[in-house]
Formats: sequence, C-alpha cells, structure tokens
Amino acid sequence: MASDDRNGLTTPDMVVLALLSEKPRHGYELNQELIRREVSDWAGISRAQVYYSVRKLHDDGLIREISGEPARGPLRTTYSTTEFGRAQLESALACDFWACQRPPQPFMTWIALSPYGKPAGKISVIRKRRQFLNAELKKERRTLEEIGDDATPLGEAARLLVSWVVQNMDQELLWLDQVEAVLGKGADHKPKAAEHAARPTRRKKRSAHR
Repeated sequence: MASDDRNGLTTPDMVVLALLSEKPRHGYELNQELIRREVSDWAGISRAQVYYSVRKLHDDGLIREISGEPARGPLRTTYSTTEFGRAQLESALACDFWACQRPPQPFMTWIALSPYGKPAGKISVIRKRRQFLNAELKKERRTLEEIGDDATPLGEAARLLVSWVVQNMDQELLWLDQVEAVLGKGADHKPKAAEHAARPTRRKKRSAHR
C-alpha cells in the first residue's frame, strides 16, 4: 500500500485549501460551495469539518484572514490561502496515495458476504442497488449538462469526474444483470419460514386420523 504523505492534510483540509485558492471566502461561503458543487459525492466533508479545518489551517499558517471579525469565528471572517498553503496543497496532491488505494464500497462487501443470505433477500438488495444507480445516473447526467462547455480548469476537472461516474454507473447496471442471475438462484423457492409453518398442520391431521 502506498504511503500517505499529504503533509498532515486531511481531505477536508485540502478541499478548503482548494476553494480558498480560487478566491477568498468566509466559512458560510465555503459551505455554500460544498452544497452547490455536490462535494459530498466525491469527498466526505461536513459543515463542522469545514470550520475545524479553517481553524487548523489558520493556526498552521496555510490560510490568512483578510477581513471580518476573527473573534466571532470563521463564519464571519474571510480567508485566503497563503503561498505556504498553496505549496503544501500542491505537494499533497503529488502524493502517490491518490493512485494506489482501493477503498471498499459497501455493495462490494455485501457481494463477498452474500453466500450467507437468503435468495429472496439477495434479489431485493440487487434490485434496490439498480434502482439507486438509475436515480443517481439521472442526477449525474443532469449535472454533466449543467457543466456544459465550461473551459475553465475547474469546469474541465468537473466534466472529467462526472463523465467517469456516468460511465461506471452505466457499466455497473449492465453487470448487475449478471450479479442477479448468479446470486439470485433459488429466489423462487418457498421460504423456509413458510415450510416450517406448514408442518404443524400436517402433524395435526395425522393425530386426528389416529
């Protein structure tokens, strides 16, 4: 596994640094950008983490205050990335950590454990996954249309990212047909619970006959 040499920067730290490298912003604006760009789709970061990162980056000299009321917190203070902060971000982005990871997706974990599930339950999860992907695919295609022909570096990066997501979802939807065919074998069999429920009735009939 590749070493994680990101200068002590967490993913939220790097997102904040990137947004402040575009232009100065205060805490509220940072969170609005997270929502507008749907950052939660590609990076785990919450409102609380934004404010924590702002304080940490400021204390470490990676960002600086340029206006506002520091005593009242990051919500009212506008920050900008320092030269040192930009250098640290560039260095962290050159780390091979980004290229050599295989974070497990919950659905992949489910497949590995699926032999221990009931056929009907497997079919239910697979179809729920297909439903989820179709909804997400619709959203991502709409996002791709909104990006349009934006020729800025951020627009180009966003287009690459969303295009990759769309292609992967398309491929997974095709693959799910195979998953359902293999893992869903026996889904039409009578559930064991129903078989057990029928046994007492048969025993009662035998007793009555005697």
